[in-house]
Amino acid sequence: LYGLCEKFSNMLNIPTKEVFEAYHKQWKPWKLGILSMGKVYENFLHDLKSDYPKEKLIKITLAYAKLNKNIVDLIKKLKNDYKIACLTNHTKEWFGNDLKRFQLDKLFDKIFASYKLKIDKPHLEVYRIVLREIRVKPEECVFIDDLKWNVDAAKRIGIHSIHFKSYSQLKKELRNIGIRT
Repeated sequence: LYGLCEKFSNMLNIPTKEVFEAYHKQWKPWKLGILSMGKVYENFLHDLKSDYPKEKLIKITLAYAKLNKNIVDLIKKLKNDYKIACLTNHTKEWFGNDLKRFQLDKLFDKIFASYKLKIDKPHLEVYRIVLREIRVKPEECVFIDDLKWNVDAAKRIGIHSIHFKSYSQLKKELRNIGIRT
């Protein structure tokens, strides 16, 4: 989100910190499916006292995500031998757009999104929901996330967890726990 806020900061000529704070204020209710994208951007622009057209910001947001080709290739390879699920703290409109755009339903066996579950990481119950749905025990699972607090939460319920920092680090840590990459 910070990179997107930097982009908005330049467009709106408002300091990044202010933009991030205003955007982050909307993020929690949006990712839990409480607010729509349109309402989020109305609130966001109102908080920033900006009359910038929300439709332009929405268009930029929907085109913002990029996939890491190395990670996609790794997931495809791992999918041959393992169940692969996605647990994301994301929003209906934005993630729904990326789901279609990148055909994520073909990449993952099962996708769990906070806006549908009405609960987000790092709440312990969200990990339990995923484990029940995919029918695995915590010790049979590996959770990978770029946010340390999400990794720490998964570890608390016994899930092998990796704090993602780089592709090479991820591959090494997967091999260290016996996963063929």
